[in-house]
Amino acid sequence: MTSSTTRAPTLLAYLALLGLVSGCAAGAPLAQSETNQARTLTPKRIVAAVASNPVAVTRQIAGIPPGADVIEELVNAGLANVDNGGVLRPQLAVEIPTLDNGDWRLLPDSRMEMTWHIKPAAAWSDGIPFTSDDLLFTAVVNRDPEIDMGKTATWGSVENLEAPDAQTIVITWNRVFFAADLLFTTYSQSRAMPMPKHLLEPTYRDNKEGFLRLPYWTSEHTGTGAFRITQWKEGSGAVMAANDRYIFGRPKIDEIEVRFIENLNSMMVNLLAGEIEIVLGRGLSLDQGVQVRDQWRDGRLDLGFVSLVAVYPQHLDPTPAIVANAQFKRALLTALDRQAMVESIVYDLEPVADSFFEPHRPEYPFIANSVVKYPYEPRRAEQMIAELGYKRGTDGFFEAAPGQRLSIEVATGLGGEAREKSVLAIADYWQRVGVATSPAMLTQQEDRDRNYRAGGQQAFYVVRGPTDFETLAKFHSKKIPLPENRFTGGNLARYGNPQFDALLDRFEVTIRKPERMQVLAQIVDHMTSQVVVMGLFHDADVVPISKRLQKAEAQKGIGATTAWNVQEWDLE
Repeated sequence: MTSSTTRAPTLLAYLALLGLVSGCAAGAPLAQSETNQARTLTPKRIVAAVASNPVAVTRQIAGIPPGADVIEELVNAGLANVDNGGVLRPQLAVEIPTLDNGDWRLLPDSRMEMTWHIKPAAAWSDGIPFTSDDLLFTAVVNRDPEIDMGKTATWGSVENLEAPDAQTIVITWNRVFFAADLLFTTYSQSRAMPMPKHLLEPTYRDNKEGFLRLPYWTSEHTGTGAFRITQWKEGSGAVMAANDRYIFGRPKIDEIEVRFIENLNSMMVNLLAGEIEIVLGRGLSLDQGVQVRDQWRDGRLDLGFVSLVAVYPQHLDPTPAIVANAQFKRALLTALDRQAMVESIVYDLEPVADSFFEPHRPEYPFIANSVVKYPYEPRRAEQMIAELGYKRGTDGFFEAAPGQRLSIEVATGLGGEAREKSVLAIADYWQRVGVATSPAMLTQQEDRDRNYRAGGQQAFYVVRGPTDFETLAKFHSKKIPLPENRFTGGNLARYGNPQFDALLDRFEVTIRKPERMQVLAQIVDHMTSQVVVMGLFHDADVVPISKRLQKAEAQKGIGATTAWNVQEWDLE
């Protein structure tokens, strides 16, 4: 607890005494003035929680446990951040570089140049001006192979950075890349959040081994965000005070205590007891969230849809081989009553996923007409399978030949309640149309073993994952997990198609939105017509929020966090 909080009762008592004395002389009207003064001087304080135990403020060091990116956005700002509509907006920068304003230039040799202009008032929480030198230093650290800052592939595309003056940074890219404007932003996967050169350069220069052990990453963090760290209790939590120097002005909330609560049952108990007013980042499951919603009189439940629960068919040497056949996949998707699954598994709170992208996304109107949908038609599904040459055996299941039953396996990892229920439902629906299906719950070791998962024995995987453009790019054939890349590619469906690869490549290098959306529509058409993935439902991030906390909401925009507008939060 900060000293200002502990002194407040004494100060208010003193003011009350003065008001009482003055009231004897001036009468009742001053009583209202006294009340207004007390309200003004009472700090606005909230208690939040994350469902993890982060070891550092910075996500690149803390990894990606739930809420780590939110903590960082509370105390640090980028050149821009993503709002809850999925739109990139200026933060420390004057404006977003675009082709139209001339700050994004395509060069004749397939390179490009991007210029950012920093707001003159931008400053670190210790009062030192934030300048382009800080960004140059941040780039040096992030590109240093001796410092593990959780390298992203984005840096491989950065050719050069230079600072013509204190408020300007010019970045030269060695290729055209539509998401280049995310580099120094709060966008989770591409981020390289600014570092204060004046505080970190001496240690970086003289003691690289100790660089990541500095108290700067925890208790002595200095950032450019809406709040600043005043306490960091390892394994317990952190206290943050409003930053008077924040670029958008001092937040309306004076202090936020963030508690680290890994046990979700404890999280629920604290919420229902009124000890916590908001959960930052993904934490509670939908089942737990509904329990809290139904029992927490002083709270509400907000949902943010930025993930997809889908069945990933295995396209490379699957067992059996028919799994990679487009008509077979269409038949199996047609055999699923996904609306009934949504109603029974996720309380009818999450929408059926007809495509990779959520309907609320700003891009969706451009792709809506390209989505091939598969309504629930079990008889049609049976007909489609029969058209592939399969016939019913004496037991009612399809066979390729007498005694050769068509048999598949659908699997998921343990620990995801909705996914586990989905696997059981899927197996039931497919068996109803005559496809012998075995549900499998992989052990943690099996689920993490890329070699095992790339074996193709589990014909279908049920996976929960993000739906951002970086994840979309992983459907490229060069991302297929193979022995030569140690099974590290991110193409979980192991899908490869030259025409689809060409669309993904074109999407990455198309900068102007109208043309890029045309390419995206073709990508969606291919994904849904060829059933690259079989969407079940758009999964929700569950965020319990106290009713007295205003303007806070779940992260609904891809790349946004719960804290994207924290400076606007207020108490009623």
